[in-house]
Amino acid sequence: MSSKCRCTARAARATLGCSLVSLGLIHLALSALVGWGPAEFHDPLYGEKLDQLRSHLARAPKGTPLVLVLGSSRALTGLNARRLEQRLAETRRRPVVVYNFAVPGGGPVTELLLLRRLLDAGIRPDTLILETSPTFFAEVAVPDNLTWLESHGIGLGERNWLESYGPLADPRSVTTTSGVLVPWYRHRFALVRWVARGFMPSIPWGVLSSWFDEHGWEPIGGDRRSDQMYAQFVAAERGALGPYFQNSRLAPASRRVFQDLLTLLDSQQIRTVLALFPEGSDLRRWCPAEFRARVMAALGSVGREREVTIVDGHDWLSDDDFFDPIHLIASGADRFTDRLAGLTAFSDIRAPLAFRRR
Repeated sequence: MSSKCRCTARAARATLGCSLVSLGLIHLALSALVGWGPAEFHDPLYGEKLDQLRSHLARAPKGTPLVLVLGSSRALTGLNARRLEQRLAETRRRPVVVYNFAVPGGGPVTELLLLRRLLDAGIRPDTLILETSPTFFAEVAVPDNLTWLESHGIGLGERNWLESYGPLADPRSVTTTSGVLVPWYRHRFALVRWVARGFMPSIPWGVLSSWFDEHGWEPIGGDRRSDQMYAQFVAAERGALGPYFQNSRLAPASRRVFQDLLTLLDSQQIRTVLALFPEGSDLRRWCPAEFRARVMAALGSVGREREVTIVDGHDWLSDDDFFDPIHLIASGADRFTDRLAGLTAFSDIRAPLAFRRR
């Protein structure tokens, strides 16, 4: 082999080696970024909502109170934050920022996770409207919530304390949140959002949805579907929610998450409204009266001890306001929002709150 060929071969091997080392370093950097970086790097939906909220706060006059909503898709579709902001501003005759930070598949653990993230990001609400529900206290609530969190995007640091509430999937798997084997694929949407936002796909529902408005509300437009279609929704939801009502005992894991959440709120001196969102008549029938009574007794005790408000709106609306037994259509969300804004608890959002059933 000529000296020229040998030089070419050495150069090729050197180039290949440098390429492999570079790819390895990029892989390690991405693993560190999505595993230990800020939550917006590994949770695109959270990142989008955080950007929106920061924009609202930047535009608002200094000292403007912030009202945040945390919860599941029931709160995401059921509370029109823009409308509530307008109603509160009219009542109080001063600006207020209201933002709906609820996410699909939320639950008690998700609410705690989001609150911790927001506080770490320097976002401290003056008042927090926190969705609660009898389903949040069922035996399967926390395990199901932990499973659902894997689809949102949780960092390696967050896993350490989340695992104290129950098992999470193996972070070494490509299908889990951390995705340490191929992080560039598992977190491709978060990375695209970070470097080329305009190429983010438009997804109508779920953890990557971008259909919520600038106040975080994701409305379901139109009227209630036909009776036949609504009956199909009822059958599907009944099958999904059946396991939640098999035991009338309040789950210890759920109570622990709930207490941890309220303790954090107390430590931050955040005024809290625990809201039971409207339920369709079918969902109200599925929930055993004994179970609902135990939940309300527990919430009432918490309301008196911690000076929070409990708003029980589970039977405020008719079935005509629902898309399915759980989610409100937009007009129903407006009706619920107006009634919520009319409560005396919101006449001055800095005043002490008292227990209130309706």
